[in-house]
Amino acid sequence: MPTLAISMSLNTFFNLWSDIFYIPGIILVLVVNRIFAYKYRITKLHTFLYTVVMIVFGFIGSYIGADLYNFFRHLKGQESAAVRTVFGTILVDIILITVLLLLEKAVRALIAKKTGKPVKQVSMRDVYDALQPGAMLLIIFTKFRCLLVGCCMGIPVSWGLYFKRYNATFFPVQIVEATMSFLILVACYFITQTKFFRRGMALFLGVGAFSFGRFFLEFLMYYAPENRTYLGHLTFYQCLSILIFAVCAGVVIYLYKTQPSDPLPGKMRPYFEKREQERALHPKQSVTQQKYNKGWQSTKKKYKKKKK
Repeated sequence: MPTLAISMSLNTFFNLWSDIFYIPGIILVLVVNRIFAYKYRITKLHTFLYTVVMIVFGFIGSYIGADLYNFFRHLKGQESAAVRTVFGTILVDIILITVLLLLEKAVRALIAKKTGKPVKQVSMRDVYDALQPGAMLLIIFTKFRCLLVGCCMGIPVSWGLYFKRYNATFFPVQIVEATMSFLILVACYFITQTKFFRRGMALFLGVGAFSFGRFFLEFLMYYAPENRTYLGHLTFYQCLSILIFAVCAGVVIYLYKTQPSDPLPGKMRPYFEKREQERALHPKQSVTQQKYNKGWQSTKKKYKKKKK
C-alpha cells in the first residue's frame, strides 16, 4: 500500500546543507527589492517586510507543493517522493501575501474608524509590483540550487552536464530555466516603463511568463519511472503551469482593461521620452542632406562649398 508522507518531516528534509546556497540569493533579493521598491508609491520598510514574508513562506511553500504532489501520487497508487517544487512556492506566496494585504487593509480601515482620523491605505497592486524583481531572482537561485543538488534533471543526452552520482550526461535544463527567469526579469522591467503597463501587473507578468516557459521545459525534464506522475498526457507540473498561467493571464487582462496606463517612472523612461521629443523636433537626415543644409553641394568626388 502506498504511504502519504508529509514532506516537512525529518525523513524528507533532504539535502538541507545545500540550502546554504540560498543565503547570498536571499541577501540579493532583499537588496534588489529595496532598490526597485518603486519607492514612489510604497515605503522601503513595507517592501522589506513583505519580501521577508515572501522568502520565509516561499521556502515552506516548496514543501507544501511537494505534499500536494505526493497527494496526487497517492491517489494514483504511487509511493510518496522526496521532492520540492517551485510551484508550491509561487502558489503559497501569492495566496498568503494577498491574504495578508487584505488583513492589513481591514486593520487600517478599522483604525481609521475607531480614531476618526484618516489612515493611508496600502495598495495591493504596488506591493505586487515591488515584489516582482525579488521573486524572479529567488526562482533563479532555486534553479542553481537544483543544479548543485542534482535534482530536476534534464533528459539524458550524449552532450550536456555530467553528473558523477548518475555517471551520465543530462540536458542542462536548470541553466536554461535560470536563464529564462533572468530574461523574464529584464523584460518585465522594460514593460513597466511602457504605456501597456498597469499598476499591479509586474508580478503576474513574471510568474505567468515563467509558467508558460516551464510548460514547454517539462518536455525536456527527466523523471525516473518511480517518480513519474501524469494527469492524462501531461505531467503534474505541466497542469500546474497551465493553472498558474491562466490565473496570471486573467489578472493581467483584467488590469489592462479596467485600469489606466501608468508606467513606472524608471530611470530609463525619462531618457527615452527626451530622445523621442528631440527626434520629433529634429527628424533624422542623411549625411548629404545635412551637408546641403549647411551650404555644401555634393559631387561625385567630394563635398565642396557652394559658390556665392
